[in-house]
Amino acid sequence: MLKTTVNEMVLWDFMTKNNLSQKEMAGRLGVSPGYVSQILCGLRHPSPKLRRTMLEAMQPLTFSDLFTVEGQAEECRQRGLPPRPGLALSLCPAQ
Repeated sequence: MLKTTVNEMVLWDFMTKNNLSQKEMAGRLGVSPGYVSQILCGLRHPSPKLRRTMLEAMQPLTFSDLFTVEGQAEECRQRGLPPRPGLALSLCPAQ
């Protein structure tokens, strides 16, 4: 199973550089300040829809800057394929 996690330090850095509070960041993302806090603490992982919203709100950051896909190596190993580092959206070569 793959899980996409937020690079919390990148999110904190973005908020600091743009002088945004958790409440202001939550407003940009359309979520509650509590949800932003949970993301920053690594307790919650954003849905695909929220990841898209985050990427739009946090330009010029890229998917690879903001997120890590966990379980990629295991997924490819189970398929008998080598992992493809650096390709966050394409997990492993097509069979």
